[in-house]
Amino acid sequence: APRAAISSHLGNSRRLHTSLTMSVDTSYAALLRASAPAILNNVAAPLSSAARLALLAHASADDALTVIAAYTVVESVAAFIVGALQFLLVVSMARSAEAVGARKWRVLATTVRGALGAALGVGVIGAGAAVAMRAPLLRLLALEPRVAAVASAYWVAAAARLPSTLLLRAASGLLVGFQRLGLASAINALLAAADVVAFYAALYPLAGDLAAAGWALALTAALAAAAALGATFAFPPDDAADALRAACCGGEAGGGAADDLRTLLDSKGGRAAFLAACRKEHSEENLEFWLAAQAHVAIADAAARRADAAAIVDRYVRDGAAAQVNLPAKIRSALLATHGAGHTP
Repeated sequence: APRAAISSHLGNSRRLHTSLTMSVDTSYAALLRASAPAILNNVAAPLSSAARLALLAHASADDALTVIAAYTVVESVAAFIVGALQFLLVVSMARSAEAVGARKWRVLATTVRGALGAALGVGVIGAGAAVAMRAPLLRLLALEPRVAAVASAYWVAAAARLPSTLLLRAASGLLVGFQRLGLASAINALLAAADVVAFYAALYPLAGDLAAAGWALALTAALAAAAALGATFAFPPDDAADALRAACCGGEAGGGAADDLRTLLDSKGGRAAFLAACRKEHSEENLEFWLAAQAHVAIADAAARRADAAAIVDRYVRDGAAAQVNLPAKIRSALLATHGAGHTP
């Protein structure tokens, strides 16, 4: 176990060194390649919306203005609701990126579970509120009666899309935090294309009305949310799979070596087991020194701190100490100098 933890930390250091020393391609072609997923993500939804408007215009030739007006009003309200809840995307992206950078897999697992649960919960509440407020809002908008009637039928389908939309956005934010921007963009681009196909199928082969097309969009949103949710757990950052699996299915999270070691040492039984493993490899002095330092920090009385510091230095730091640890020369010299001057390290 100690060797595995040390090997993991060495691997992390090598990866960090490689990332800092590797050359960076700043050519326009490289920047365009790096920006392509974000560009695709930003243009897919507007293009899909424009295509759906064109389909509505052709399918409702006799009453196109009424149907398009109803569609535009409801979609604007839905976009406002989603935009007001956009913080889910920002928070999930920022927190997942921070956890990935620090390789704190348990924190990442908690972030994933919280972000997805909050997105689904807020989406369901938002959908219920939107349906409940349908009549008052339509009256407030003072729509022409025919437009209001079509909008009212479409409103419920648009509200049903809210939970899936928010879940998709939260999962996309997590994928971006995982540095899977290309995957998140691909899912959103496929949703934009699927929306157009579903809209066309509802209006033409099935000869449905705007409400039927709305329910087709709700179906594609649910499928996209399921795809993004699956991708979140299928393509986690390196070493994070166990932690995310625990977040999804419960149980103990594996996490990274540093995260697991800290959790292990925070429990009495874990410390005892790890100390026994260290003794088998004749390296128990390192753990004992760390535990002594942790206990020293908790001492409040100045005299007791000085006595404890002297005992730690005598046992672990001085040359020929009974359990001398291998410290960097500068740190060892500073400890000896400070202790020798009568101060508390």
